[in-house]
Amino acid sequence: MYSPKRVLKVCLDLAKSEKGRKGKGRPPFYPDSLYIALLVFRSYFNLTYRATEAFYRDLFPGEPCPSFQSLHWFMNKKLSEEKLIRLFEELRERMGSFLNEEESISVLDTTGIPHRGKTQRLGWMRGRYPREVRGHCRLCTLVKYFRTAKLLVPEAVRVGGGYASDAVLGAEVLQAANAGRILLADAGFDSNEVFVASQGKYIPMIKLKGGGEVRDKMRKEAKRAFDLGLYRLRSVAEGLFGGMKTKLNGALRSLRPEISKREALFEAICYSLRVYLTLFLSLCLIAVFHSRQKARDRLMAAPRGNECLY
Repeated sequence: MYSPKRVLKVCLDLAKSEKGRKGKGRPPFYPDSLYIALLVFRSYFNLTYRATEAFYRDLFPGEPCPSFQSLHWFMNKKLSEEKLIRLFEELRERMGSFLNEEESISVLDTTGIPHRGKTQRLGWMRGRYPREVRGHCRLCTLVKYFRTAKLLVPEAVRVGGGYASDAVLGAEVLQAANAGRILLADAGFDSNEVFVASQGKYIPMIKLKGGGEVRDKMRKEAKRAFDLGLYRLRSVAEGLFGGMKTKLNGALRSLRPEISKREALFEAICYSLRVYLTLFLSLCLIAVFHSRQKARDRLMAAPRGNECLY
């Protein structure tokens, strides 16, 4: 667990590149970067809007701080998914300097994040048709698994409604992701959109849907390259989704679908933030260890004036 002050400073540093709102009227009193940093901090520690304001005032007394009503207004009225995706991509670029991309395997997967409250139940199938549930969204993530470091790092993320198509979300994620090596995905991503989006970027190992002869050229290449032993690593992506749903927010707190999507993006950002803080702290500890080791070596190598030579 990292101190709240350290986490908030990192959030402020990440969000400072976000430009202010444009429009007529008076300019905003607080920058958008401050609102976004406080909302990331709120999601990271699973706080209420009121507790987020109180935390900031305690950690930085004397600094201007928006009220909890303003935070709620910004979350509901002014915050867009595009801003959160830009913040996620900024965090991804910062983590890139710590990782060796050649060792990674990419896994494409989705998960449903429901609203769990007293007034809302999780949706279920009613015959052949799913029951629509407000506050339920689908998060699609491209995860990079570093086998040597045993590390899961989100590479790209998109969010849709509770019953959004995996193929459509997967194609959008692959278009936004950087090039990699091997792509693992289940049969839900066996579609022309996903194969086209992965061309030139990945070697797709997608489990094809059963039935009939494979005629499409891209699907034939995927079937030829399929390796069952490697494909079993696809399950590691469940560790990322499990971390989002248990260690972080866990459940959505809004019944409005558009707000649920933003909260799901906040969960992906917070998971990446945990990874970034872990990598950054490890690098700092290694640097401190090496500096102390060099100082100790210099001290041992220095001549001593009181030594007696025989």
